[in-house]
Amino acid sequence: MGLSLLLPLQDNRRAFTASATSSGRQTDFYLSAIQNPTQENSLGWRVLAGEQQNRSHQEGGLNYLGRYFSVIGDVSASTDQTALRLSASGGLVLADGHLFATRRANESFALAEVAGYGNVRVGLGSNVLARTDAGGVALIPYLVPYQSNSLRLSANDLPVSAEIDSIEQTVVPGWRSVVKVVFPVRSGRGALLKIKLDDGDVAPPGAIVQIEGDPREFYVARRGEAFVTGLQANNRLLLKWKERQCGFEVALPAETPDQIPRVGPLLCQGVAR
Repeated sequence: MGLSLLLPLQDNRRAFTASATSSGRQTDFYLSAIQNPTQENSLGWRVLAGEQQNRSHQEGGLNYLGRYFSVIGDVSASTDQTALRLSASGGLVLADGHLFATRRANESFALAEVAGYGNVRVGLGSNVLARTDAGGVALIPYLVPYQSNSLRLSANDLPVSAEIDSIEQTVVPGWRSVVKVVFPVRSGRGALLKIKLDDGDVAPPGAIVQIEGDPREFYVARRGEAFVTGLQANNRLLLKWKERQCGFEVALPAETPDQIPRVGPLLCQGVAR
């Protein structure tokens, strides 16, 4: 005959348990409490006290879940015996020429690459699991094999000048495998350019602006302004309007962190409204 009570606390991270069993001449009972480690709080613990096989019994333990390894320590004591147990585990993952230290590799991983951008947070959905190193590479654990996993960058960790098509990609890894995910970020700076034509009027909305040698197109909006990305310190640009085009030079001012420069008015000779 037995009776058990399990009481989860604080979003199932902590739990309290009470148990009692009776069989013939033997009665066992104990009370225990446990706190599981999480990604945010890496230290877990457990305590237990009661009576087993008609003898007093106590247990205690700590569980540290680090980024590169896990350590478990337990001690138990009864009337005639005391035991101490220590264990540690970790792993090494070699992928695409990069060697990573990690916890025991029981799941699938993703190798995220944001070339040239270090210290960028990467994770599964909104759960941040790693940061890119100086070369822009990070190993993301806990991917579910043979299912869609959504990898996401933290856009706040990228500078304003960084141009990226999407901060999120979906991958389906195999079991205990590593899948590579590249987030292409285009270099250069962005600037708001104000463009004037031969007749003194501003460039019309809908006119196309291109960096010479770059196929990407940028459109002029109101007031003759166009937001152009991928610019270097000195640039040659083209403006196209009604099967005509003109060229003009753009020199950017000194870079200021997290600030988009405004340049102009810039005269584009050869096109009029």
